[in-house]
Amino acid sequence: MKKINKYKIIRIIAGVVFAISFCCWGYTKLLYLDADVTYKDLAKKAVTVSQQQPEPETAENGEAVQAVPDDPMLDIDREQLLDVNHDYICWLSACGNNISYPVVRGRDNNEYLHRTFFGDNSFVGSIFIDHRCYVEDFFTIIYGHSMKDRTMFRLIADYTNRDMVRKYPYFYIYSGSERQRYEIYSVCDIDARELVTAIGVPDEEQKAQFISQLKEKSLYTVGEEPTTQDKFVSLVTCDVRNDEKRIVVTGIRR
Repeated sequence: MKKINKYKIIRIIAGVVFAISFCCWGYTKLLYLDADVTYKDLAKKAVTVSQQQPEPETAENGEAVQAVPDDPMLDIDREQLLDVNHDYICWLSACGNNISYPVVRGRDNNEYLHRTFFGDNSFVGSIFIDHRCYVEDFFTIIYGHSMKDRTMFRLIADYTNRDMVRKYPYFYIYSGSERQRYEIYSVCDIDARELVTAIGVPDEEQKAQFISQLKEKSLYTVGEEPTTQDKFVSLVTCDVRNDEKRIVVTGIRR
């Protein structure tokens, strides 16, 4: 019986490992592509760029808000989105509409972690609001995965560089027929267990503490100091460099 060359065995094993790795890589790429195409198809059907110029916006203090031409006014077909998923809450547009997704709210924060807006199980998941929050709360948290193909909330991580906030200083939430504009105030890169929260109906002292903690934990802050009369939304995604940390971009409603 011929002696099997050990180097031949090594080459065979290496070839099998490569083939398996290539198949896994290809399958992952297909999942990314499928999710991206599906979400873009939904946006084409349910979202249109309004032909009308947005009405001049007014801040809560009564002052006029300067228009930002890079952020289009969107018309959202809420009924169509609710037909697809009754957990639909609002539509989020950020980074010059490069982030444009429906936002859902599940029974807990695990329900949509790996489930798409269409109910399919996928590591891509959904953009979802913390189940303890509502859009009109003093403080609202919205989560999204940081995908390698730069979809979902991957662009949020770019706010660790101050140039990003100069380029895209606002994000928008479309709730019902209303467009809510949020000016980015704070960017944090913090331990997942240290997320500053003021969920529910905080009193004035808790609101003030939240604002103080937010400023303390920030990599940087932008613009005017907030007050307890403001409303905050934090966009949260993974820090791909450290699994224990989250990038938290917080905007103030203006």
